[in-house]
Amino acid sequence: MPAFSGKVRINQLYDALASHLKSSAAAVLWTPVNEAETALSLTSTGISGTDNLFVKLDAGNSKSATGNQLVLTVTDLISEDGMVSATRCDRNVVVFSAAVDTNLLCEYDLSVTKDRIILCVKGDPYANNNVSMIAYAGLFKRYSSEMNSMAQGIGVSYQGDNGFYCLQDITAQQYYNVYQGRSVIVPLNPGWGTLYNGNPVILANMYEGARGELLDILALHYSGVTAGDQIKMNGKEYKVLQLTTNGSSFLPSTTVAVCLA
Repeated sequence: MPAFSGKVRINQLYDALASHLKSSAAAVLWTPVNEAETALSLTSTGISGTDNLFVKLDAGNSKSATGNQLVLTVTDLISEDGMVSATRCDRNVVVFSAAVDTNLLCEYDLSVTKDRIILCVKGDPYANNNVSMIAYAGLFKRYSSEMNSMAQGIGVSYQGDNGFYCLQDITAQQYYNVYQGRSVIVPLNPGWGTLYNGNPVILANMYEGARGELLDILALHYSGVTAGDQIKMNGKEYKVLQLTTNGSSFLPSTTVAVCLA
């Protein structure tokens, strides 16, 4: 899968990402279908060849109260001029939490497959209003058919108190309840048998419980890893993108490492 990374000024971030997405390595996975001066629309049929995916990336480099940002749009309908319908999902990829000098630097990691696009953006760590965040656009690993309503009606928690702390070891022998964990080799302070448990990022709603998990993203306990580390899981390389101090419902710790294949 193509992977790109770099460090650019905030007012150059859109241009850098658009250039990567139009490169020969990425364009065979997501086809550019429309481009304006500060917007790029892409389409993919997914690995299945039957999905209908559209992603639009807009520059939002103006100085505003919400800081400098990109806008990522996901939809299954798009017009010939690259516009998307009202039935879409827009998300701001914020780099700084307040209006800043557009010459401030930011780091990015971009990973592309036919099923999804993952973007991690980190503001200049020397700025006191920098933001680190991950944007995910595309399909996820479904736990059951979308036609099977309530098929995953598991008693999950929606109060943030470890509701997803239900894991399954690499041998598929359950030691909590439902969800499958992954054995991960980390560089330092290994756990029992030199392995850690990597946890999928699970998507759920209040009516049907767990629906599926994000592709190629893991979360694991932060002890023993730092941003930029390379870890292995079943022979697959993952890069530790960032350490987050936000609360997590799938690990008992409030600090987790986010890893990208």
